[in-house]
Amino acid sequence: YRSDGFWRKIEFYREQPDINFKHNLILMLQLRDSVPAFKFWSTYPNLNTAFRSDQLSLPYITNREIDTNGDGKYDELNIDLNVAIDPKDQVIGAQLILFFDYRLHSKIYLQMESITHMKYESPTTGRGLRVIGNLKLNQKEPLDFSNLFLPLFIVYRSDGFWRKIEFYREQPDINFKHNLILMLQLRDSVPAFKFWSTYPNLNTAFRSDQLSLPYITNREIDTNGDGKYDELNIDLNVAIDPKDQVIGAQLILFFDYRLHSKIYLQMESITHMKYESPTTGRGLRVIGNLKLNQKEPLVYRKHHIGLNENIIGSQEFFIEDMLESYIRRNCESLLIIIKT
Repeated sequence: YRSDGFWRKIEFYREQPDINFKHNLILMLQLRDSVPAFKFWSTYPNLNTAFRSDQLSLPYITNREIDTNGDGKYDELNIDLNVAIDPKDQVIGAQLILFFDYRLHSKIYLQMESITHMKYESPTTGRGLRVIGNLKLNQKEPLDFSNLFLPLFIVYRSDGFWRKIEFYREQPDINFKHNLILMLQLRDSVPAFKFWSTYPNLNTAFRSDQLSLPYITNREIDTNGDGKYDELNIDLNVAIDPKDQVIGAQLILFFDYRLHSKIYLQMESITHMKYESPTTGRGLRVIGNLKLNQKEPLVYRKHHIGLNENIIGSQEFFIEDMLESYIRRNCESLLIIIKT
């Protein structure tokens, strides 16, 4: 019968939430060497009254919620904010808070006001910022299920009893493909960056003074001897001019990612690391965990090889476009930074 598990205390299930933008937001722009030092605006009048008129700047806002699969629930929010600021003002940071109505209806009945918080700071000034991301529910404690069932069946090993969605845990087989893209951001230099990749067609798009070949060493480690790599240690040393001041770094690593147990999945995946600092530096150390982010369930015992395509194509290449296309996939790997 429909028993949602056999005497379980904690159960996991998957449901697409019903999320609606409440058309409420808080925006703050950070300015360099300006009085006032910021521009603020919100859809809450009581907040705006706490600031002087020269600290407020009303943005022109357009937004569009999109139901991509026609199931009656919004899957995407596209929002544009245009702020009129004085030409002499130099924007070096932005902070945006969006407010949503978040609901679950299936096994758990949940309704709450939720937010997304985006904060960006840069050592250099800019006239625009583009952010692409996924909204994810973070839950610290289980929510109570409304009913208790006492099934009178012995369920044999059948990977669940008439289940539609099941979660399981598997260590993936991940191998570094020895492909990468590296970009160093320089302060007050010509050129303003140093670039290099293992893809010759990308390197040819840059001038010789924009390229800098790094010395690379890497080692994959199987810590528990199960035949799968658990760690990747990679060192990149870039020879740059002593007068160059490095204020940022961007690194993309490419991996072969496979699952073999209940789901057969093979795909090319990436990790994207981006770091910017107001002060110059001669080195950067990053420690993190690689995590699979999955938007929709994968079919049991089916071979999912459609994702096993080269992320870098032969078309004209831009890092931002590549990353946007990548996060739209059903499965992607993310680097969860532990320490920088």
